Amino acid sequence: MIEAFHEAFHHTLPMLPFLAAIFLALEWMEHRYGPSLDRTLRLRGPGGPPAAAALGCVPQCGFSAMASALYARRAVTLGTLLAAFLSTSDEAVPLMLAHGSSAIGALAPILGIKVVLAIVAGLAVDALGRRRNGDAATAAADAGPDAPAPASGRRAACIHPHRPVWRCALERTVLVFAFVLLVTLALEMAVDRAGEDGLRRLLLADSPLQPVIAALIGLVPTCASSVAITEAYLDGAIGLGATIAGLSAAGGAGILVLMRENPSRVDTLRVLALLLAVSIAAGLVVQLVAG
Repeated sequence: MIEAFHEAFHHTLPMLPFLAAIFLALEWMEHRYGPSLDRTLRLRGPGGPPAAAALGCVPQCGFSAMASALYARRAVTLGTLLAAFLSTSDEAVPLMLAHGSSAIGALAPILGIKVVLAIVAGLAVDALGRRRNGDAATAAADAGPDAPAPASGRRAACIHPHRPVWRCALERTVLVFAFVLLVTLALEMAVDRAGEDGLRRLLLADSPLQPVIAALIGLVPTCASSVAITEAYLDGAIGLGATIAGLSAAGGAGILVLMRENPSRVDTLRVLALLLAVSIAAGLVVQLVAG
C-alpha cells in the first residue's frame, strides 16, 4: 500500500504546477469576464493541434492535464485535446533514455510518428467538426462534432465567486489533484496485483491483434501501462505498430482530469473512443508497413 501510494504520488506530482497555473488563470478570467468568458476564452485556429502535439511529447503528463482542463471549459478544440493525448507518452521517454544508446535510437522514430499522427488527426478532427457544425456552431463551441456546452453546475469557476481568486484556484487544484491521485493509487494497486509481467502477457506476442490490445492497455491512465508497453518493445515482445498504438492511447493523467472536469460524460466517452480508434488505426497501419 505504501509503495503503491509512493508510486502514485510520484507519478501525479509533476502535474500539480500545471493544474495550479491553469486554474489560477481560469479563475482570474472568470472573475474578470464573468458570463462572457465562454465567448472570450477561445484558443482556436489551425495552430492548436501542432502546438499541443509539440508540447505533449515533452516527457511528463502536465500538458495533457492542462489540455483537458482547457477543453472542459471549451477553451480549446477537440482536435487540440486529441493531439495532446496522442503525442503524450507518459513514462516511455525517460524509460527509453535510461536504457542507453540502443533504446535512444528507437525513440526518435516513435516520437516522430506520434507527433505527426497527433497533428494530422487533430487538424482532421477540427476540420470535420467545422464542416459538420457550420460556422455558427464553431463560433459557439468549436469543440468537435455535436459537443455540448459546459454545464452550469460544473464550471472552472469557484462556487463562491466573492472569495479571493487564489483561494478558488487552490480549492480547484486540490480537488482535481486529489481525484487524480486517488484513482492513480487504485490503478497502481490493481497493477501490482496483476504485475507488469501480466500486462505484457496480455500484449499477445506475434499476434496481428497486438495494436488493439496495446491501445486498450495504453488507455489505462497509469504509468505502469506505458512502462509495460515500452519494456515489451525493448525486449522484442511486440512490434513498432503495437508500440505506437499503446503509447498513442496513453494520455496519462490528462484522461483522469478530463473525466473529473468535463461537464458531459457522453462527450468524455466520445473523446476516449476517438483516441482509442485513432491509436488502433495508426498502430495497424504501422504494423502493416513495418512488418
